Amino acid sequence: MGVNYSIASISNCYATGIISGRDNVGGLVGVNDEATVSNSYSTGEVAGNDNVGGLVGINDGPSTISNCYAKGNVTRSSGANTSFGGFCGYNDNSTIEYCYSIGSVDCGGATDKGFVGAEFGSTTYNHNFFDDDASNQTTGTGATETITADMKNQATYTTAPADWDFTTIWGIDGSTNDGYPYFQWQETFQFTEVNMTIDVSQITLFSLTNEVSTSKVVITTINHEHGAMLFINNATSNSVFIHDGDSIEEVQINTNRGTKLLYDATESTNGAWVVID
Repeated sequence: MGVNYSIASISNCYATGIISGRDNVGGLVGVNDEATVSNSYSTGEVAGNDNVGGLVGINDGPSTISNCYAKGNVTRSSGANTSFGGFCGYNDNSTIEYCYSIGSVDCGGATDKGFVGAEFGSTTYNHNFFDDDASNQTTGTGATETITADMKNQATYTTAPADWDFTTIWGIDGSTNDGYPYFQWQETFQFTEVNMTIDVSQITLFSLTNEVSTSKVVITTINHEHGAMLFINNATSNSVFIHDGDSIEEVQINTNRGTKLLYDATESTNGAWVVID
């Protein structure tokens, strides 16, 4: 987004693409002007000439960024400006809290750009961190320099005075998001892969009905945010037919967490339920 302006709010959003511009360039937002950004992140590389940050180019007050993170590298494309930061290029009379960054910053050899590149006026920072190993920066305005191992340790974010919310906002488990804190809304779930040889007359998956001959069906489930979709050879919008014989057909179902899949098998008296936890 170019400009988030005048009491506007961005929440539960992310960006992954490479961003390149001239001035006021951010991985998620170029200019956050009298607005808020929360529970959001960016992972793409960011490059520009002035006011360039991993998440936001310029945080122009009074604005607030809270519970966000940036993972992308930040690079000065040309010129001699110094408003470059792993998280925010320029913080002007604004607040940044409960945030972190890990991307490297290339700003003409500077080593103080780990978090915010430059600031002006009355700025507020609460419990922010940056990875001084990954960023190649030794200090950063507005955040505590922290080694990679500690960035992946929940205690870093919950030991007083830090008080990050790992009950409703953040999660950390040592593997998801490369071990760094992630948002609970972006958590990926583990699903069950089921291989069954069944003689079925009908399989019901939500509103999709399949008339099936004796075949081997491979069921694979993966995470998806919006309902269920069924993909198979010779599919139509509402019905899917599996060819006669012993050919193997693959059914890929994108599901929400908690979805139940019912297999109505004629050779089984009660069918079979698979619950996706």
